[in-house]
Order: sequence, then structure tokens, then C-alpha cells
Amino acid sequence: MHAKGFVATANKLAGWSHGTAGSPDLVRSRRAAMAVAVVASRKVVGAPCLARSLVLWFLMRRHGVDAEVVIGAEMPGEGPLFAHAWVEVLGEPINDEPNVRERFGSFGVQLPRLSRAIVSD
Repeated sequence: MHAKGFVATANKLAGWSHGTAGSPDLVRSRRAAMAVAVVASRKVVGAPCLARSLVLWFLMRRHGVDAEVVIGAEMPGEGPLFAHAWVEVLGEPINDEPNVRERFGSFGVQLPRLSRAIVSD
């Protein structure tokens, strides 16, 4: 990811996972998040939160779930500034604690969205 940069990586993943959004399933989404976390926790992989979140976002898109990657940081204080990334489905974090937005503010980064199915009456 470092060689091409975040935007290029996200756009490449979006191109590989374009399609129409289906009905989001939070239970299935959380299971996928747990699977990515297990793999990312291995010493061989050691994926930081942004890489882990991009992988999960890509997998969700491949399954028709219009997930969002949220990138943010803690409020500045004394010491280092801590940044973090996580994935949300229907506004709920699926690979982090439910209150993650209480600790980290969002930078408002918008990655490509899945197209919506047209429903006619």
C-alpha cells in the first residue's frame, strides 16, 4: 500500500469490487470483520488498522454491502496524535468497539460507494 498510496489503493480495490449494493447484514459483516482480524493478527501479516479496514471494506463490497472506511484521529493534546481507521455498516462500527467515534473524530474521507439498485413500484 505504501508504494502506490492510500487513494490509489482504495481506487484499485473499488474497481475490483464495484457492483450494486444489497441489503446490509450486520451479523455477517461482523463475522467478516472477525475473520480479517484473525488473519491480520498473525505475526507474518501484522496489518495496521488502515490496511485491515481496507481489506474488510473490499470484502464487504464484494458481498454487496456498502460499507464505509472511517479514518480519524483523537483530539490533539499533549504527546503524539493517534490516528485510527475502522469500517462501518449502517453507521455502526463492525471491526471496532461500538463507541469508537467517541474517542476518534472522523476526517471525512469518502471512498467510492456501491451503486444502489433501482426499485420500481
